[in-house]
Amino acid sequence: MFLLHIPHSGTDIPKEFIDDYLLPKIDLDKQILEYCDLYTDKIFQPLKDKFEFIQFEYSRMFCDVERFFNDSEENMYLKYKLGWFYETQIFSNTPLRNIKNKKLISKYYKNHHSKLNDLTKKLLKKHKTITILDLHSFSDNKYWFHEKNTIYPDICIGFEDYHKNDKVIILIQEVFKDFNLSLNKPYSGSLVPNDYYQKNTNVKSVMIEINKKLYLDNNNNISTNGYKIIELIKILAEKLENI
Repeated sequence: MFLLHIPHSGTDIPKEFIDDYLLPKIDLDKQILEYCDLYTDKIFQPLKDKFEFIQFEYSRMFCDVERFFNDSEENMYLKYKLGWFYETQIFSNTPLRNIKNKKLISKYYKNHHSKLNDLTKKLLKKHKTITILDLHSFSDNKYWFHEKNTIYPDICIGFEDYHKNDKVIILIQEVFKDFNLSLNKPYSGSLVPNDYYQKNTNVKSVMIEINKKLYLDNNNNISTNGYKIIELIKILAEKLENI
């Protein structure tokens, strides 16, 4: 059984927190759009049609539910102040927002993970094992905190050995065999609900990261090639259903 996690497709910020941000809204909107896993809710629709999913409705620049909640455990916070609560902008190493509401905003993070834990528990009662499919996309652009010499693949598959599902990884590789694939590079790992992380090998997880250049046109709309990607994901969904 599979459970889909779509954490970064949202672009909204709750109105009551918009004044926390230190840059004009037009500039904030540009960063939100750039750093959003744009249309992943649509690109991965064939998987959503077959399996249960949980999707975060807000922008990751408001709350990034993919990061560790404890800042001392999150490297992106320790290095760049980009933990679950972003304090730094994406386009430059400058402050993003006032941090006065961080504790209040943490409720959004906790509510999301509570739902994720509960749904995982529910599925485990019905099935011996479940696999989280952690669904993302990424920009071919590099930001101030990226290694400048990194060469991005078409598709990155991420996992941690403790929660690895080899069959799923092989299937993804087969379906996307005509693309440039990488394993755990430049993005590594895959989200596991925190109640089960490093505790239960019956909960497995595989991350799929698709380069936005494969499915977006110059106007940030789904391209003709994007619909071909959706057809491949439909094939993947059918194969996964038959595991």
